[in-house]
Amino acid sequence: MSFELKLDHVSLHVKDLVTSVAFYQGVLGLPEIENKTGRPHIRWFGLGPQMSLHLISGAVDAPDRRPAATHFAVATRQ
Repeated sequence: MSFELKLDHVSLHVKDLVTSVAFYQGVLGLPEIENKTGRPHIRWFGLGPQMSLHLISGAVDAPDRRPAATHFAVATRQ
């Protein structure tokens, strides 16, 4: 069986949803898209064709360690 895999979405738990939305929407210019969960503590943003970023509020404390291997990256062009 042969099939193609592609990135669908990235989810981030954030401590402050309002501040995080301001950054991803206001600074990076990501468009907000329909949140298909309908949950008010989750916001969805488009990252390109059929890819999205999900911000989920509720992270209470920062992790003890922040390994460099745990990240996602976006590239921009001017």
